[in-house]
Amino acid sequence: MREFAQTLSDFTKGLRPDTNTPRNSGYATELYNSRCGVAGLEVPPLIVYPISGAPAVSWPLPQLIKIHDLALTDTGLYFSRYAAGTLTISKVNSDYSLTSVFTKASINQRFTIADFGYYQIWAAPGLVIKRQVKDDLSGYEWTEILVNGSAPPVNCVCNFRGQLIAGLYTPAADVVGATKGNLVVWSEIGSVNPDIMFSQTYSFIDRARTIAAVNGSLTRAIYTDSDDGFTSHIFDAVPPNVSIWPANGYQNSMGRSGGISYDSYLRFRNITIPVGATILSAYIRFVSSSNDTTVPVILKCYFNNVANVAAAPTTGPQVEALAQTAGVAWTISGTWSKGSSYNTPDLTTDLQSIVDKSGWASGNAVMILIRDIDPSVDQNWNKIRASRSAGYFGEENWPQLIITYTYTSTYPRTGDPMQPYKRTSGNYRTRPTSTVHRVLPLGNGVMVYCSDRIFYLKAASMPEPTFGIVEISEFGIPSTFCAEGDDKEHVFIDTFKNIWRMVEGQKPKYLGYREYIGALTGTLIISKGNPTLGDYYISNGTKTYLLTSFGLSEWFQYPTSLVWEDANKRLIGPIAVSTDVSAYMASTVFDFGVRALKTITVMEMGATGQVMTANVDYKYKVTDSAFTASRFKTVSNFGAVTPIVTGTEFKFRVKGADYTKFDLDYLTVRYKYVDKRMIRGVYATDAKVLSRTGR
Repeated sequence: MREFAQTLSDFTKGLRPDTNTPRNSGYATELYNSRCGVAGLEVPPLIVYPISGAPAVSWPLPQLIKIHDLALTDTGLYFSRYAAGTLTISKVNSDYSLTSVFTKASINQRFTIADFGYYQIWAAPGLVIKRQVKDDLSGYEWTEILVNGSAPPVNCVCNFRGQLIAGLYTPAADVVGATKGNLVVWSEIGSVNPDIMFSQTYSFIDRARTIAAVNGSLTRAIYTDSDDGFTSHIFDAVPPNVSIWPANGYQNSMGRSGGISYDSYLRFRNITIPVGATILSAYIRFVSSSNDTTVPVILKCYFNNVANVAAAPTTGPQVEALAQTAGVAWTISGTWSKGSSYNTPDLTTDLQSIVDKSGWASGNAVMILIRDIDPSVDQNWNKIRASRSAGYFGEENWPQLIITYTYTSTYPRTGDPMQPYKRTSGNYRTRPTSTVHRVLPLGNGVMVYCSDRIFYLKAASMPEPTFGIVEISEFGIPSTFCAEGDDKEHVFIDTFKNIWRMVEGQKPKYLGYREYIGALTGTLIISKGNPTLGDYYISNGTKTYLLTSFGLSEWFQYPTSLVWEDANKRLIGPIAVSTDVSAYMASTVFDFGVRALKTITVMEMGATGQVMTANVDYKYKVTDSAFTASRFKTVSNFGAVTPIVTGTEFKFRVKGADYTKFDLDYLTVRYKYVDKRMIRGVYATDAKVLSRTGR
């Protein structure tokens, strides 16, 4: 009987990226303790845990951290662990012993680090620390950054070319129903001041996350002659027969004289109060144009009840028809002296009602109406007050609207100015339904990994240095350490547990592997391995996958964090380990393109270095629900084994007891057809061509 052979080598590309991988593809369904490399399957580098005493892993801690050491006083290695209810950060000495440098009770979190050389910002939910070199370079000072005695709401940080980038979350007390982690903020280029950046008041305005409560003041004088004036009418006349008198650089009158009522109007332009501001005080200051002594003058001050006053009125009836706010009574019971200043009562409530209107915008104009409301009918009284008006020599003589206010700014007014420029929203980018899990530099910008999407802060220089926003995906990552990398490349796991690779200047590349990553429960951590090889370790504390540029495999060490020790050319980090140090490979399904029964006669493999075993999983019938495993047989000294298994579909498995000696380049399978009913060609001797009638 004729024998056929097929060589399998695609398993060197590692685990199959998808469960829908077709038959005969050659990927592995299991690949343990072997690295997918340029030469095929290779021995992975062993992770070393050199810390004195090797403190036990309590996932996801301890964490080994490498930072710059400008003080030249230590190795730059720090070890963070949680034990007995306390987080302890220790310096790793040259002999790998530990010296405690910072402790914090009740914090069981991992850090992200923004390393600026001279100092670093260490951020974890509930704790933000600044580590700064001492002036005499004798060591470092560790300072916890607090906001009103509490940790600022910071999820993650990174350093992008001297800018501090942070992902913040919403304190529970901010807004009922507010979701955490809806903000990314960044500092001014080349001027990072984390004390100012984090020592702010955090709140919501119109669902936009903003920072830095700011108090402001504003003084606006009448701009032109046409913006103020007064009307006159006989106070008991019906209809009132109102006449209008522009101030024309002379005076503005209010009150009554000789049976005539005088109502004043004053339009103030460019009121630069931001939307959402709270008015603290507001009043008008007048400079008297004459000596007026008769009292009392009974008035009422109103605002024109619109969000923006486009122009001052030009006729008396227009003034009478203006919509008004509730108004504030103003009774003048003292004399006015020429050239002296006098103020209205506080107009805060009425001005607030204008600023709160939906059409309000910074730079709008407002108009005040001051009306005579004296109930007296005595026409002989001369109860009037006259003020200097626009056009009078010196702006200090003009009517002035003086306002103080507070608002929650979109950028701090001091320390780290972050102006709102084109394509941005100031120094922040909101994610109203997201948690900002991770911020990482990539090329000319920063990747922002959120819980429901991913976007890119792209550095821009026009019209001013800032960031533009590039949406990357409508899915996010499940937790903070499901993204890792450097400024050239990132690897991340999406919320569906697929692996992606993101390279500078390119779109994200889908790698897949949901079959394997999706089975990992708990906190997932991606750790970057050898920077030259570009390896990444993905672990949940009970299983680890090793991702290389060539494929994915499983690994018996479970690192919480990794540091490449260049001097010793090794990976170090806290690890838990499996006792299984064997290595094995299981292929995908093969039927060799024919559905007939076949007998596997020989398996030959390019392998050296140790005694290995092999077996075949098989299905005899297509309707079989599961594969049946043959017994393992020892591979001969010549690299061959004879399983003698018959079936329609097969999976091939090779195993070595010592992963350090597992060397498998290819697998050649020899088989024979034992069922010729579905085979054409040289075996189809009994084939018969039927006519359309079946005869």
